[in-house]
Amino acid sequence: MTIVMLGVLAAIGLPKFLNFGRDARVAAVESAKGAIVSAANIAMIKCQTVPNCYRSSRGAGLTGPNGEFNHMHNGFPTGRTRPNNYFGIKDWVQMEGFTITEPYFTQTEFSKDGAPDPANCKVTYVETQIIGVFPRVVSTIDGC
Repeated sequence: MTIVMLGVLAAIGLPKFLNFGRDARVAAVESAKGAIVSAANIAMIKCQTVPNCYRSSRGAGLTGPNGEFNHMHNGFPTGRTRPNNYFGIKDWVQMEGFTITEPYFTQTEFSKDGAPDPANCKVTYVETQIIGVFPRVVSTIDGC
């Protein structure tokens, strides 16, 4: 009877232990989402300190990360870096363990390295088209 009970407990408990890798990847994606939201907020606050930076789709330029001079889009980083033109979100956030791609003109994706399906284990940043409206930041964890 004891052996049967141990077998049942092992059958129930083992999948939970095997899922720690997924849990870690999900936590990393959610943490990355928080870092991206924080970076966008920091960039927006810096933009608000520069006259006319926040008032148009291409506001006045500012000095950002690494001492670079660029512009913001509607007060926030763009979804895609445009050198000598606009800061992208990837200019404002440092991420380890993620592959950063810019698949569309207005979007950056941070895919978790080592995920079974990295295309569905990621954070997506989509730039705003309206002045003062926060960019869309979405985590996808189905493939973690």
